[in-house]
Amino acid sequence: MAEPIKKSKTAAEIKAQKKYMEKFCEIKVRMTKEERELVQAYAQKLGLSTCNFIKNAISNFSGIIFDGKKEDE
Repeated sequence: MAEPIKKSKTAAEIKAQKKYMEKFCEIKVRMTKEERELVQAYAQKLGLSTCNFIKNAISNFSGIIFDGKKEDE
């Protein structure tokens, strides 16, 4: 079976993606490949992306709600 042809992004798509990504930053966590695979597998088992699983774990542990508020405020 032939590989699907990948469409190049248009200048407008690149600009829109860059503007969207400007809203975000990264937090890096160091772990072994095995640990990362465990986290990814567990998140997938729950039907979550790895990012959403980590955000939920942080929220459950700390009470931080990711709209900038804490549960007790």
